[in-house]
Amino acid sequence: PGTGTGNPSGSSGDKRRLWLGGAVGSSHPLGRLANDSDANIYARLDLVRRLTPVLNLRLMFGLAQFTAQPALTIDHPRYTHLSANVQWHLPFGGASRWYVNGGPGVYGNEAGSTCGGLNVGGGFMIPSPGPNAIERAQWWARSGRPPTTTRGSVAALARGS
Repeated sequence: PGTGTGNPSGSSGDKRRLWLGGAVGSSHPLGRLANDSDANIYARLDLVRRLTPVLNLRLMFGLAQFTAQPALTIDHPRYTHLSANVQWHLPFGGASRWYVNGGPGVYGNEAGSTCGGLNVGGGFMIPSPGPNAIERAQWWARSGRPPTTTRGSVAALARGS
């Protein structure tokens, strides 16, 4: 184990510095994207660095896939992102640690164009046996010109290293 201050869920007994995680959930189009797309899958890889008992840095690489409507006439919209977030654990919770996070990112679509954006989210983490934490979260992202807004829901597992 490393010599950090603990796992990203806030458990004080674990001394790992970095946590590698993954998330799978759903992505939902909002705004003008919702006019011709429906919800589909979201997948993400995370690298989390614990800074203090209540503050983490989180690097996220994600893929949001939507289902085009009508599906036979247009391509299914797809976005990737690389985001750097600060995650703050709220000062309450018993077995779970509630948090809010947010930060800037770079977003790309299936056509190859990229732009800057911002995402915010919240959720909770639950310590699990061994060097693991389970997470449940909601997020919102906005990027591009004209702006594209999406939201998602994920369940995740983080493993310490």
